[in-house]
Amino acid sequence: MKRLLAFLLIGSSLSGMDPGYRAYLNRRHAMALTVNKGVLSDMYNTLSQGWFDLKDTILEISDDFYQQFLPNHAYRDFFAKVRFTENDELCAAEIATVKMRKFVVQSALERMLDKRIDENYVPTIAFCGSGGGFRAMVLSLGFLQGAQDIGLLNSLTYMAGLSGSTWAMAPWIASGHELSVYSHRMKQKIKDGIDHLTNPFELSKLISRLLEKVLYGQNISAMDIYGALLANTLLFDLGEKRIEATLSETHCGVDMGAYPFPIYTTIATNSQPYEWFEVTPFEIGSSYLKAYIPIWAYGRKFDKGLSTNSPREQSLGYFMGVFGSAFEVDLEDVVRITADQLISIGSYLPDSVSRSLETLIHLLAYDLLDEVRLFPSVLANFTYTFNKPCPWTEEKELSLVDAGIDFNLPLPPLLRPERHVDCIIIYDSSADASPGDQLRKAQDYAWRKGLAFPAIDYTDIDKKIVSVFKDDSNLDCPVIVYFPLIKNPEYSDTFDPRACIESGYCSTFNFEYGEQEVDELSGLSRFAVTQQQAVIKEVIEDIIGAKKKTVNKRG
Repeated sequence: MKRLLAFLLIGSSLSGMDPGYRAYLNRRHAMALTVNKGVLSDMYNTLSQGWFDLKDTILEISDDFYQQFLPNHAYRDFFAKVRFTENDELCAAEIATVKMRKFVVQSALERMLDKRIDENYVPTIAFCGSGGGFRAMVLSLGFLQGAQDIGLLNSLTYMAGLSGSTWAMAPWIASGHELSVYSHRMKQKIKDGIDHLTNPFELSKLISRLLEKVLYGQNISAMDIYGALLANTLLFDLGEKRIEATLSETHCGVDMGAYPFPIYTTIATNSQPYEWFEVTPFEIGSSYLKAYIPIWAYGRKFDKGLSTNSPREQSLGYFMGVFGSAFEVDLEDVVRITADQLISIGSYLPDSVSRSLETLIHLLAYDLLDEVRLFPSVLANFTYTFNKPCPWTEEKELSLVDAGIDFNLPLPPLLRPERHVDCIIIYDSSADASPGDQLRKAQDYAWRKGLAFPAIDYTDIDKKIVSVFKDDSNLDCPVIVYFPLIKNPEYSDTFDPRACIESGYCSTFNFEYGEQEVDELSGLSRFAVTQQQAVIKEVIEDIIGAKKKTVNKRG
């Protein structure tokens, strides 16, 4: 409590807070989205003004004094440097991790295909999960379980997530459990939806984190509360650490090749069309910027490519909130109850601090949420004042939101030529009335960016359990294996996920799943993998054969 009081007292100072934010307003009615940057900018100005109205409570404290109260985290004494790469090269840590993973992949493929595979012919296979709230989370876990059933899971080099599918991938890896164990535990934990923060200890940690951000001049939004709630709900295996756990510390098993290399996605709204950012256990950055920083440095301020301060790494919960920020969840239920609890905890603090805290939270959860459902992540732009040819060097901040606002399949990072992905297996949990719509948008993106992508035949794509698309004239073009979210009569004569989305528990905005509902929904995607394993194996065999021909021809 002593440390918390210090944070709160220091946090009442406004010296580090920048007025105004660059962001945008997202209003989502059903599946329709409209963007209005000006309104959200006004909203953040209002939030900042709320702090400036508290000038009388400002405490003049020197840097030397409050530095002693800052948390002693692993990277506190590390400077971060922007990694600029003209050719958009991968970082050394990812290259080493993928190399380690290749041994796992080779062994798994040999077992799955029942044949010896030369290391030169081992294909790079990726799983691509879509957005769609808890529906996408459950379906993605089901698909990965099905992949494990047929030996495909350990044959994956990469897995990319967006929104709801990131809520499957990240907590599973963070748990350290086998997939089946984690899936069983998750099923028991989400029966009541998003779990409120009720423990005073957890609430105090969140308060401390909020005002620590103020101290470092980092912007605060309802995303901080939303992310903490997601962490409290989905990172249940981390115990008391779940609110503060970070991506880098919870994904340490990745660099040993124990999991497919995870890539989480978000988009920046600093310009239109939107630009995609990728978040990995090692880095956050963008091919558009050709610039990346260590994941533990996101949120730091940078000047000419070097960090100038050293706040803690953003929590994994915060990132999960950013990844899945496009949902009109019941904010009165999800955010405001927690806001009241935070204010209640704050009432035990000195009056000036309590008033400051109450004003901030009230602005976040009441005055502003009446008008705005979606808060972006707005933190310092690491390429600001950078002396390299980056397009946003004059932008002070980055505004990151759910990538599903652009399109609902996280294909951009998997299409990077540097990753040499041979096959992308997509399970599309999107709620579109016409399955394949999101794949069409991804194709348009790829061709606009000059990335290799096969032509898609949309004939009957919404009627086939799986479709395969490839470009035989271009061996650098990945093969797309596409699973839409449709009824599968061989799985069930009665269960139709499209009807379930319209009038059942599969709605994108439903966050309460009973155990039987989880079993039914995850069973659909799990069954699809096992049902279509012959198709998947044939695709992989063809890729290996093509690689062998190419190597022999070059030899």
